[in-house]
Amino acid sequence: MDLGIKDVVLIFLIAASSISLIDSRHAYRVLYEESQRQIQYQQKLHGEITDYKKLLSKLRDKARIESIAENDLNMVPVSLKNTITLKVEISK
Repeated sequence: MDLGIKDVVLIFLIAASSISLIDSRHAYRVLYEESQRQIQYQQKLHGEITDYKKLLSKLRDKARIESIAENDLNMVPVSLKNTITLKVEISK
């Protein structure tokens, strides 16, 4: 089995192309996994932003209602200073 220079060069080129193919597939897989992690992170952030927007909307509605109650209806928030406690006793 006498290998000539052409055969050795051919085997070397086949080995080099195989290694290059494996390397490119690995690089593609790493890039794909990184993009999937970024997509998941962006989806998580989008969900959190949506939750915060809902909470902010509820807080704005509550603040708007309290403002209307205080300004237009002359109501004040309940506190110990403006609360009257009555004790009711039942006589027998």
